[in-house]
Amino acid sequence: MTTKSIWCDECKLKVYDCDHLRGKNAAPEVPADMPSDPGKRLLTFLAFGGEVAAFSMATIRTDPQLIVKPRRLVVDPTIAPDFMLMDIKIGNCSHFASYSSTGASCAIFPPTPPKYEPIANLAGLPVIQIGQYVCLVVRNKSNFHREFNALMWCDIVAS
Repeated sequence: MTTKSIWCDECKLKVYDCDHLRGKNAAPEVPADMPSDPGKRLLTFLAFGGEVAAFSMATIRTDPQLIVKPRRLVVDPTIAPDFMLMDIKIGNCSHFASYSSTGASCAIFPPTPPKYEPIANLAGLPVIQIGQYVCLVVRNKSNFHREFNALMWCDIVAS
């Protein structure tokens, strides 16, 4: 099997290996007039994890290594009912999760969207630059020490 991708005329795809290409020495490169998909986005995620003591707040930080646009926050459903999201900070700018002092329940960030449709629940947040940190300020409302886990799905803006 080759490590270089080549164009397969029968598959109409750029492939590493396929039945059509076996026995052929080389296939032409991707045609210049091949349409590209401008709506295609590359996704990555930022992982958040940390210990939060009972009835206390914690700031959980991650440092992106790419320029990204936040798209969706997902919180582990086994711990979500025990946590409130108080704030989302990008760099030194605060983007409050709620206008109340109680915050927003982390249960509103499910891993599987209703009817399997994507939910861009972070659509209003700005692009995160390299060197900016991202913090989630969460409050543990249970009487047990808990570990907080979440993912922030992002579109890669530039690399």
